[in-house]
Amino acid sequence: MIELTRVGSGVTFFLNPDLIERIDTHVDTVVRLASGIEYVVAEDGEEIVARIVTYRGRILNALPTIGGPDGDDSDDPDIHPAGTHPADTPAEHEAAR
Repeated sequence: MIELTRVGSGVTFFLNPDLIERIDTHVDTVVRLASGIEYVVAEDGEEIVARIVTYRGRILNALPTIGGPDGDDSDDPDIHPAGTHPADTPAEHEAAR
């Protein structure tokens, strides 16, 4: 969620940026949602976009990384195409029999 400030009242609120259809910045900044709801806010368009980028960056940073903390993903069968996993060598198949 991003924090925005309503013009006039100065009341702050949090908005899910995935609901934003567009941001108009003529005289006032108007955030228009896909549902048709409009909010007139104190922040300018560039500030809102910067907050959205920061918000989405925090989400991406919270995701687990491939390979874990050491970067070694050689034992993760989910990221290797069939037949290319290091354990898919003929020697490994013989040892498993």
